[in-house]
Amino acid sequence: MQGIKPMQKAASRITNPIGRFIETFARRGDLEGENERLRQEMASLTQEIARLRELEFENQRLRVLLRYQEENPDYELLSAAVIGRDPSNLMQRITVDKGTEDGVLEGMVVVANGGLAGKVIKSYPTSARVLLVTDPSSAVNAMIQGSRALGVVRGKPSNSLTMEFVSQNEQVTEGDLVVTSDLGGGFPKGVVIGQVVEIKGDDLDLFRELRLEPAVQFERLENVIVITNFAPIHLD
Repeated sequence: MQGIKPMQKAASRITNPIGRFIETFARRGDLEGENERLRQEMASLTQEIARLRELEFENQRLRVLLRYQEENPDYELLSAAVIGRDPSNLMQRITVDKGTEDGVLEGMVVVANGGLAGKVIKSYPTSARVLLVTDPSSAVNAMIQGSRALGVVRGKPSNSLTMEFVSQNEQVTEGDLVVTSDLGGGFPKGVVIGQVVEIKGDDLDLFRELRLEPAVQFERLENVIVITNFAPIHLD
């Protein structure tokens, strides 16, 4: 019997490490399974957070639409999402996800966050192209809200605007709001275009040129509102 004990001790020394290895391996498998479960839960939570944030953005968009509708009860409004834009700064145009099937027609005015965004230039069954006021080919008859001084707002590269042909005799100060006028019949009167941030020209010039800060953040434009019941008047 005494000879067996040393053999048992030797066997124990061999089997114990094996047992611990098996136990450690099994525990590692459990930890890996737990980690995978936690990773899946984290991915699910991340997706849910993203969904809730998108819902919040949607609520903000609807609140903007409701507020604009309350401020302009005579307008019939249609919300649209921006689904495309020109990749270069040479042309400032976007594509929205509403078209003729939704009542969007060429010439309709487009606003965003209470400011003038542009005008529909081409409408398809389920989408439409919008020429932004910042496009170099855009021209909008405008006036300074306070003094009622008239001029023409044109688009410039890098989402900027200028107001041209403002008489030297008119009172203009930085911070003045510029809104659409009803001259030419292309836009409803009183839609905010931007704010005067710089006045160019000296006393010898017949006209002054104003640099405007647009009311709309065009580089972050995701949703717009189409005014569907304003019919532009084409004057000869």
